[in-house]
Amino acid sequence: MGYYFPVLAATPVNQVVPVLAFYTFLRTFVNVWGVTVGGVVLQNKLIHGLPQKFLDSFPQGVEIAFAAIPGISDLDPALEDEVRAVFARSLSTLWKIMTGIAGIGLLVSLAMKRFPLHTSVDEEWGQKDQSEKQEVKVEVSDVTQR
Repeated sequence: MGYYFPVLAATPVNQVVPVLAFYTFLRTFVNVWGVTVGGVVLQNKLIHGLPQKFLDSFPQGVEIAFAAIPGISDLDPALEDEVRAVFARSLSTLWKIMTGIAGIGLLVSLAMKRFPLHTSVDEEWGQKDQSEKQEVKVEVSDVTQR
């Protein structure tokens, strides 16, 4: 979670909590989209690249990337090599797409403005209003030891 310093640098000290909450939401949201895009790319490349003889061994609508891996070693050597090659090409395509997305993120980060980190603190952090304060009395009784 060390990547949030650029986000917090331009934020007033009393707004850090909502900004961190929104930042965490965005990270989770983008993570979900990254997994989804990766799964779609891999699934589509496998469907269009694997031999029909191999695809027919799976029910319609199954995630081939996950269902195919355990059975690859049981295939005859020629079909096994072809399936492994298709998996390698599919993963290569996935890496290229994700590298492109990461490159776009890098270019966007280069345009970020430089801000100094805060040197002040929020004086009201953790303090309650005077009207909400309750006086708590604690009584200490003498304990005699026998």
